[in-house]
Amino acid sequence: ATLAGLGEQLEATKKRRELASLLAGFLAKLAAEEIPPAVRLTIGQVFPEWDGRALNVSWKALLAVLDELVDAPPDLRDEVWGQAVDGGEGVQLLLQRARSQPPQPPPLTVLEVYGVLEEIAGTAGRGSRARKEALLQGLLQRSTPVEAKYLAKVIYQEMRHGVSEGLMLNGIAQAAKVKLRLVRRANQLWGDVGEVALVAMTVGEAGLQNAAVRLFRPIKPMLAQTTDDLAAAFERHRGCLALEYKLDGARVQIHRQGDRVHIYSRRLSNVTASLPDVVAEVREKLAVNEAVLDGEAVAVDADGRPLPFQHLMRRFRRKHALAASIKEIPVQLHLFDVLYINGDSLVDVVYE
Repeated sequence: ATLAGLGEQLEATKKRRELASLLAGFLAKLAAEEIPPAVRLTIGQVFPEWDGRALNVSWKALLAVLDELVDAPPDLRDEVWGQAVDGGEGVQLLLQRARSQPPQPPPLTVLEVYGVLEEIAGTAGRGSRARKEALLQGLLQRSTPVEAKYLAKVIYQEMRHGVSEGLMLNGIAQAAKVKLRLVRRANQLWGDVGEVALVAMTVGEAGLQNAAVRLFRPIKPMLAQTTDDLAAAFERHRGCLALEYKLDGARVQIHRQGDRVHIYSRRLSNVTASLPDVVAEVREKLAVNEAVLDGEAVAVDADGRPLPFQHLMRRFRRKHALAASIKEIPVQLHLFDVLYINGDSLVDVVYE
């Protein structure tokens, strides 16, 4: 209920400073074990970015569950969906106007909701849809309309309250009274705003300062910004910059420890299975046992000339006959950074 109430406050607020203060006040009231799930849920995440789990609950499935809880004639449904700005608000309005029974006790807790969402994500195989719907129904039966609104928003990742991950990091720094740059650095290294919040709130700056590269935990990439012309870039950096070719491929982050090699995309998804040729090249040619490398995988033609990005996407989309696609769409690996090597992090070493 408190998390949903926070969502309503955030929706009604536009000023960044006020948003950060609301987040900080919310964080200060949480028990330690509630911090990671509450932080993720507030920004519409269930799992960390690098975590491959997904809820896989269709909108049709949620509406089927909702039908069991409301007694609404077609004209009322049409009116509700005509008024609602998004699916979450539609769920709220429908429960407010046509619920057949009041919410069942006991009240929902953050940890309980998070546990059920984990269970939904772990449900697979024959009959999984019915099991997922039963778990979702158990939550909605006990939800107030505003709680149900935010459950729906979390499930479909459409929070619409203006709080991005960056704003949440500001709120964490304010609540924990730590430097924002340390919060951002830890988040880049860990890729989990929930863990960052927990360490900041329970350990403080010392815990954030100890944030380090973890093998097979992808690092959030630094991303380029555009400029109108080269002169503006030179002016911004006072003439001290290096220029590189922009390759039209897929950003890849490679983690290697012995024979174990994982490759992650720009969005921290594990794409190792789509690039077995790159895995083999790293195992064969990389002269160190442990490393984290940053680079670009580029599709090339038979003469080694780069192909458009769309060709490479065919590799990532293909689940079967991968051997054929490797021959059809060979890949060249272009590395431009090393972030970690044999136990030593290079993340904080200056570019020169």
